[in-house]
Amino acid sequence: MNWPSQVLSCSKIRAFDRVAIETFNVPGILLMENAARNCIDCLEAFAPFKKVAIVCGRGNNGGDGLAIARLLVTRGFAVETALLAHPNDLSGDTATQWRITQSLGLKYCLFPDVQDQGQLNEFKGWLTATDPDWVVDAILGTG
Repeated sequence: MNWPSQVLSCSKIRAFDRVAIETFNVPGILLMENAARNCIDCLEAFAPFKKVAIVCGRGNNGGDGLAIARLLVTRGFAVETALLAHPNDLSGDTATQWRITQSLGLKYCLFPDVQDQGQLNEFKGWLTATDPDWVVDAILGTG
């Protein structure tokens, strides 16, 4: 795998996304799809795996995670997804990705308030029970 020779800062990534969307009219959902596909390509390059847990937040990074879940399932992987938000709190492209995963019947668990100790314990139990080969952190992005 060829790694980039330069790592971009969060502010440069945000600027790149803004130019792609505002100047070149690239839809945000297309950026999510590309990020998801490239993430999966990187995962597959490292080691064989079959079971993936994806933990999604409410923002665009969560939308990336939902796209990753969908694409992994289409490639034959077992995927469990946790959403750390209530679906009604999702907006824009992330809400679109949620609707797509729901229409496909992907497995998920909701943990809309992991700051609550009881729900945090439930989340930890879910992650332990899932016993994944890989965990994808799609909670926080550049925002």
